[in-house]
Amino acid sequence: MATKSKSLENYVPWRARSLPILWDREFGRSAPLHLEIGFGNGDYLTRCAADDPDSNYLGIEMTWGSIKRAAALADRNRLKNVRLLWEDARTALVWDFQEHSVSSITALYPCPWPKKRHAKFRLFKPAFIRLCNSRLVDGGTLTVVTDSADYKDEILEDNTLEKTGMELKLEIIAASFSTKYEKKWEETGQTEFYKLIFHKRDHRTIQNPEVLIVKHHVVPHLDPRNLKLVDEQDPYSIQFKQFIFDPEQNIGLLEVYSHEETIEQHFYIRIKKQENGWKIHPAGGPPLLPVASVQRALDIVKNAAQQS
Repeated sequence: MATKSKSLENYVPWRARSLPILWDREFGRSAPLHLEIGFGNGDYLTRCAADDPDSNYLGIEMTWGSIKRAAALADRNRLKNVRLLWEDARTALVWDFQEHSVSSITALYPCPWPKKRHAKFRLFKPAFIRLCNSRLVDGGTLTVVTDSADYKDEILEDNTLEKTGMELKLEIIAASFSTKYEKKWEETGQTEFYKLIFHKRDHRTIQNPEVLIVKHHVVPHLDPRNLKLVDEQDPYSIQFKQFIFDPEQNIGLLEVYSHEETIEQHFYIRIKKQENGWKIHPAGGPPLLPVASVQRALDIVKNAAQQS
């Protein structure tokens, strides 16, 4: 019989935690917290954790494969000071961290998204740097290393002390981190890389968002055959997908994608006939952040039910 891998003990299921996360409690001790955004296979993250056992190290990645590889690496090296988040960095920094809670942030070779139409995906814009500022302790640093001269130039031009509260310094360095992508560029003959170091000088206040109490609905009438749902784009993106209804049990599941500035979610709305009418509420499953876009999706379903 297969057993659960011990390596997943490093993984933090953030949606199941009260937010913002109390990281001292998560690590079981109070220690400086160092964050790596986009840790890849976890080589650099785990090396830092091994070299600095008196600090806590947290990595953020968007792919589950990276989470599993880094967790296994931390487990093999018996590192107790490593934790991993499977999450978008923007979402994580908005929701999971209090102000003044992180000692340093590092991002090695983030995707530069070189095509003009992909510019919106470039991470290190002033708004994100201000967010990093708010989570860093006074005097904390954000370090970004890139192989792209164009991306380096854009970061230098966009992020002034006045805009971000961070003083920016550029260093031209040789390959220094032995990561997958650094080795890749070395093999093509690249010898110079760009290290951008942001030092926090003036604090920028960005508070954690309010967690709402989502209101469920009960409507006296609903015709599942005539439930006409219209997607919305403003002020939140809400898309309704598949609707499955069981007429024998008078119960349905509606698939929903919602997106607002700090969070994207995929969830289901449950619609069930009760003695007092049709109840409309989020279905059970993965923990759902109770935010405004979720409430708006429920409200749209309620309005459609009343008109069905």
